Amino acid sequence: MSSARAYEIQREEAWVTTVMLQVAEATSRAESMGDVLGATVRVTAMLAGAASCVTWLWSEDREAFEFGAAYGLRSERGGELDLLTAMRLPPASGLPWIGCATRRKR
Repeated sequence: MSSARAYEIQREEAWVTTVMLQVAEATSRAESMGDVLGATVRVTAMLAGAASCVTWLWSEDREAFEFGAAYGLRSERGGELDLLTAMRLPPASGLPWIGCATRRKR
């Protein structure tokens, strides 16, 4: 393996380790489930190189997925985030629909 490739792999591993440390710090300081979910979607978007990320949580009462948290979405009235918070997603064909935006950062 070339030393340039080994260096690149080492940099990637260091970056992932740094992000994982951020997750550990954020979750240890979290005062609510919302704080944990917020950190999770932020870090997931960072690791995936995505501009945004959304997580959905299963509601036993409503038998549907409900909005959990989002990162990188517009929050103004009528924006993407406003629409998502009102949605409920029923399971489809026995497999849950889970959304994560795939727009890449520019």
